[in-house]
Amino acid sequence: MKKLLIITHLKHQQSSNRIVSISKYLQEFGWEVTILSPKTDVKVPANVRLVETENYESEYGKIKLADKKYGKIRPYLRKIYKYYKEIKQYPDAEEEWIPLAYNDTVKIIEDNPIDAIISSSSPVSAHIIASMLKERFNIPWIADFRDLWTQNHCYPYSRVRKCFETRLEKKTLLDADVLTTVSETWKTRLRRLHGFDRRVFHISNGFDSDLAYSPLTKEFTITYTGQVYEGKQYVENIFKALSSLLENNVINREYIHLRFYGTQFSILLPLVKKYDMSDVTEMYEQIPKSEVLLRQAESQVLLYFNWEEEYEKGVIAGKLYEYLGSKRPILATGGYGNDEVQKILEQTKGGYYCSSLDRISLCLKELYLNYKLNGKVSYNGKQYEIMKYHYRDIAWQFVQLLDDIKND
Repeated sequence: MKKLLIITHLKHQQSSNRIVSISKYLQEFGWEVTILSPKTDVKVPANVRLVETENYESEYGKIKLADKKYGKIRPYLRKIYKYYKEIKQYPDAEEEWIPLAYNDTVKIIEDNPIDAIISSSSPVSAHIIASMLKERFNIPWIADFRDLWTQNHCYPYSRVRKCFETRLEKKTLLDADVLTTVSETWKTRLRRLHGFDRRVFHISNGFDSDLAYSPLTKEFTITYTGQVYEGKQYVENIFKALSSLLENNVINREYIHLRFYGTQFSILLPLVKKYDMSDVTEMYEQIPKSEVLLRQAESQVLLYFNWEEEYEKGVIAGKLYEYLGSKRPILATGGYGNDEVQKILEQTKGGYYCSSLDRISLCLKELYLNYKLNGKVSYNGKQYEIMKYHYRDIAWQFVQLLDDIKND
């Protein structure tokens, strides 16, 4: 059995579950996994060894606690906090983890030799640790980017810092055998920054096999799960389209049910009021992941808001893959067309891509008429294509790269 060390921060990767999910399947393909992470309450599969860095308290946890405890005063301190991060948190908030984690990994390797390393960011500190190990032990190394580094669409720092940090990124990844990232657009950006001769691959996020099953709702239920990002996702068109269809009696108010889970009410409440949809709209606080999966599986339609700006191309929320695993029709709105979300839906027949208000209205009308005719919205997804996004298949893609670089 070949041995793989994965360096990551498990708290940071909770939203996508990418590392935990692929690690569960890697052993099937001959790779025994050890994950190194700061202390975490994230559960790993039984066949995975977890090594937690002791005597280190992650900044990620501190920030989340401060947001919860001092949320009302933080807006007044935002500028000060931004300058603090600009200077102190370099290359990220976990910089103090680097020497401690490096010592842990050296001990792991010396006690039990490792055949390959995967570092996965965020945080990018994971890549710095891996680059130090590569230099010392010359172990094959894959640097995985769930989020980009200096090319991140949400890069929060100044141009001056970005200039210095871009040099650090290039230097850190110079000896990586392979770079992987979660979209074709981001793959292109990595290739441009690190050289077209670099081995850069697109390995998407996915869904796992333990997604829930639940009987469909009797109502024409449209469900959105997760956060809504103000200014980045245009939510209003779904309310405009539904309001018009309701006013013209195309859709009966008695049957429709629009649900949002774990979203920002401050964005949605004005729209609910503006379009007089309080009687058909429900908003819920964040709920456990297991319940989210049930709510998705029981829905007639699943709602996805695409990112709107050109510089946000390549951003694909993990919920899209969960939606595919739920085997319910997806209605994706927004964006500018001909992007990766559209291509995924066309490939899998998993739903409808609607970049304009007119197209949203037409799709909603068709979905509702289908619901009235059949008592449910029909699902026509191509299971063979959808299963390409199962995390077992994603793990196999990593295995092919791991075996390739190990044999070089």
